[in-house]
Amino acid sequence: MPVDGDGGQLVTELDRTEWEGCGPEDTICREMIREGVHDALNAVLSEREKEVILLKYGLSTEGETRSSEIARRYAISAAGIRKIELRALKKLRTSNSLQLFLGAV
Repeated sequence: MPVDGDGGQLVTELDRTEWEGCGPEDTICREMIREGVHDALNAVLSEREKEVILLKYGLSTEGETRSSEIARRYAISAAGIRKIELRALKKLRTSNSLQLFLGAV
């Protein structure tokens, strides 16, 4: 699942990895990756942008949250959420923090 419309892959490695039957080492590794992604998001995005990305792509919940659900949560339109998402993804594409993190993984 790419995170942006042009097929970029900013945080999709979490989605591509299968974690079924993983041992304690894999669980620790997965948590370290999640923490690294959160740190990279914190370094680049505003609080609202970060929350939209975390909810939209299921990085803080058990699954992805639809834009309409996020819009209700923030009392703005789904189009407004999409604008926030696109702005955040643009920042992430050009972020040195995230690129360095992904290069280290």
